[in-house]
Amino acid sequence: MVQVGAAHGIPEVTLLAGTGLTVAALEDQALLVEAEQELGVVRNLIWELGDTPGLGLEAGKRFSIGSAGVLGFALLSSLTARDAVSVVVRYSTLSPAYAALTVEEDGDGAVFHYDVSQVPADVVDFLVERDLAALSNVLTMVAGPMLGTTVGRIDLPFGEDRRRLIAELLPSFEIVGAQDRTAIWLPAGVLDFPLPRADPHTAEICAQQCAELIERRRSRRGIAAQVRTLLLRSPGDMPELPDVARELMLSDRTLYRRLEEEGTSFRDLRNEVREALATELLTRAGLTVSEVARRLGYSEPAAFSRAYKSWTGKGPSEVRRT
Repeated sequence: MVQVGAAHGIPEVTLLAGTGLTVAALEDQALLVEAEQELGVVRNLIWELGDTPGLGLEAGKRFSIGSAGVLGFALLSSLTARDAVSVVVRYSTLSPAYAALTVEEDGDGAVFHYDVSQVPADVVDFLVERDLAALSNVLTMVAGPMLGTTVGRIDLPFGEDRRRLIAELLPSFEIVGAQDRTAIWLPAGVLDFPLPRADPHTAEICAQQCAELIERRRSRRGIAAQVRTLLLRSPGDMPELPDVARELMLSDRTLYRRLEEEGTSFRDLRNEVREALATELLTRAGLTVSEVARRLGYSEPAAFSRAYKSWTGKGPSEVRRT
């Protein structure tokens, strides 16, 4: 979305406003963007450009197999289309989609139901467009020549303008207007087509890595992840525990207990966020120790230096030099 905004002349800081994300943080390949943060970027983009047909497609066209990480490689190495579908459904939380995906098969073929009931109404059209454009890129990479002979159907609760744009993007599918569902239908037999880049050994390794990645992400979510997001909103003036508890509609005691159950504390999370931001600003943004101290809300650089050394065992000047 940031790339789409940049193509339309929208400053990155405008798109990231209110999300807790920073331009510098987006350069970190290990950054895990929370769902609410991504939705915030989408809303900022729509606010600036309007929810016009094709805007979501523009974002989705930038998606590639590499964008999906290990899930993309699991798809690419699947033996058959059926195996690829199984991977998508089993590890759907690793995909960028917000809708729930389920599959039903009968004698005529398979229907992929794309449940958007839990997707916020103000962004649902954009996100469905984006996901269909991403699907187009993935199909081209995974299925290859098979696409030219496959005729399926996509049911969409869209108006004519959006349906026409999607039909141009996915010419192998008939695009049908539907009032009550978003779904993709494939004829019988298509799921058993062998895929051109099948590699059983790689597929097995990738599937295992997908499962491990989901487990690691689960451990990072929960109340601690929500607290991190709130702390990141204003790094220079981080809220205190009562403020965060009030925003999460919890009592102070309940927030303290739930963080304890997740093996952390409010103080540890605040220090963790400060440490990560400080290291980012020192090493990537190239700011001075005094500038970083000011941005993180410290009145004196010396106080920041002592805190940073207690977190990392190194002074901020040492990190900045390396």
